[in-house]
Amino acid sequence: MSYSRIRETLKRIEFNMTEPEVLVKLISSAKMSGEKVRSTNRNLASVASRISAKLSGTWIHEIQENQSITEKRQIIAIDGSNFPIEGLSGHYHVPMSAVAIEFPKGMKSKINITIDAEICDFLVTDQTSLTRETSLTMLAMETKLIQLISNDLKAIDEPIMMLDGPIVDPPSPVDKNYVKARCNALKSCLRNGAIILGIVKSPRESFFCSYLSNSDVIDMKKIESTFRNDFYLIAQVFNQFRKKQDYKGALRSSPIKFPSTASAAPANSQYADEGIYIWSLFYQHGIISKPIRIDWCSIDDITLEESETIGKTIGDIINSTSYPGIPYPMPVYLAHRKCSIRHGCAEVLFDDIMTRARTSEYIEDAILMEIVRSRS
Repeated sequence: MSYSRIRETLKRIEFNMTEPEVLVKLISSAKMSGEKVRSTNRNLASVASRISAKLSGTWIHEIQENQSITEKRQIIAIDGSNFPIEGLSGHYHVPMSAVAIEFPKGMKSKINITIDAEICDFLVTDQTSLTRETSLTMLAMETKLIQLISNDLKAIDEPIMMLDGPIVDPPSPVDKNYVKARCNALKSCLRNGAIILGIVKSPRESFFCSYLSNSDVIDMKKIESTFRNDFYLIAQVFNQFRKKQDYKGALRSSPIKFPSTASAAPANSQYADEGIYIWSLFYQHGIISKPIRIDWCSIDDITLEESETIGKTIGDIINSTSYPGIPYPMPVYLAHRKCSIRHGCAEVLFDDIMTRARTSEYIEDAILMEIVRSRS
């Protein structure tokens, strides 16, 4: 049985374990919520239809098949993973991994894999601090991998590097030393001829909303009151375009330049200060695929015309490395699967740590094991 089937079965078991009297009321409430969602969706579609009509032909582009664009090119995908497990007295034991998947000569070539993994220990007082510290440590591990791989990149191979997540990661101001190290790694790749792409699978920011606010496409207040982030807005806009054009293939948007001032985007400003400029576009592989955001970076502050040319190339690259059933490029999918640390794995590792922590003192061991059992 597949992992997804097991999760689905567990979901049904837990549903059936809920008290019948509670379920009756919850199901009745769910019916009313469903009606509200239907009304909301009609409103979203109405606003998106007007936006799509204004942007059609100038900002939304159909992508034609071009498999030759990645033939014989070096393609690398990098991703990291972690899963915190609470230990004793504020200590957390966090298994972490970073993985690079390389196709040295196009998507049909034999895969090379580079892996880094370790268990890191943290002493924190709250969940916010834990999330921040574990995320930065994992991203630092990824950054070291980017720097390591940059040494082997050659411009003649026209390398493509895909990061699972945004290029500016985390998307909030952080320690300057980390930003400098990450930017140096990115610049090493760029100087060796690489195209660097950040694959954002769930774009929950509001870059597209901000872009529209600076145009005369539609009243910004209408957008802000209807859409909370880019994901729902771009999904509806693409859907309305498909309906009017009767088009089922891949779509991309024109590029949007990320704001780089400290007041508008503090994290992006840190990268701009280090000489890294960020652009992005939106992509949807097919009519039933969810839209994703593709970030890319450059050392030079390119013009809008240059960005359009690069955007077309990037759209072709993403389309040629994506396959039905997976809304983002296959190399990123493989890197994500390879690095993933799941809950069960982290729990087994924690049990092993606690077993090795046992002493010759019976009472101390009994207390230790009771603490471990109380976590479940």
